[in-house]
Amino acid sequence: MIVVVATSHLKPEHLPQALNIYRALVTATRKEPGCLRYELVQNHADPNRVAMIEEWADEAALQQHLGSPDFLERVAELRPLVASPSELNRYTPVF
Repeated sequence: MIVVVATSHLKPEHLPQALNIYRALVTATRKEPGCLRYELVQNHADPNRVAMIEEWADEAALQQHLGSPDFLERVAELRPLVASPSELNRYTPVF
């Protein structure tokens, strides 16, 4: 299993628009083969900071997602709505 945590800092004036795009992305991605978890979470102290928590069955499933037309389209839509570059971290469960 592969765990991905992708964090973004959204421009406050674009928060509602960004959340709508994320909603569509989450809905579509959860149907993809190998997707075990795909969830957007929002920071309590700063609602403009969000993180996508992902779990993938394997590297092939993750790569399929990253190359999917829907994912690429949504990322392009989100790019102008973020205040700074997103950070992507990949993890492997230890226990």
